[in-house]
Amino acid sequence: MLRHRRVITLGAFALVVEVALIALVFFGGHLQQWRTGYVESQAQACGALTYAAGRLTTATSDAQRAEACFAHAEAHCQAATLSASVMGVDTGVAYTLLVQPPLGPFGACQIVLSVTRYGLISMPNRTETATCGGVALAADRLMVPNCGTLGPVTLPSTQGAPWDR
Repeated sequence: MLRHRRVITLGAFALVVEVALIALVFFGGHLQQWRTGYVESQAQACGALTYAAGRLTTATSDAQRAEACFAHAEAHCQAATLSASVMGVDTGVAYTLLVQPPLGPFGACQIVLSVTRYGLISMPNRTETATCGGVALAADRLMVPNCGTLGPVTLPSTQGAPWDR
């Protein structure tokens, strides 16, 4: 009788593990998107920088405070966001940076960058996402290196507009 229960228990456990692995394979990409969305919704909002006509339109002190907040969150691996909008005449780019803490005791802290390019005429909106290699704060800019196919991103806090690549 005891042996029969063990066989049933082991069989049930094996079935649960198999279902979990199948779900992970089929839904793995969506799971990461869900996790990023959830972390972003719970994260501290460090601020938003706005650039128009090639110049920072956010007050310099606000931009520096937002960048310092994000760099501090990254240094302590605390969930935080920083956004920047670059507005042209008929096109624009929206940057969103996210500090994403590890899931439980596994993994490492990540910096996730989403870049959305949009336009009014014949330019479809498109969003690209990459994981970056940390952040570096200088007196007049926040630098985000090694963002996969998006390259490095620099967000000036005194003048100019963000640049990538």
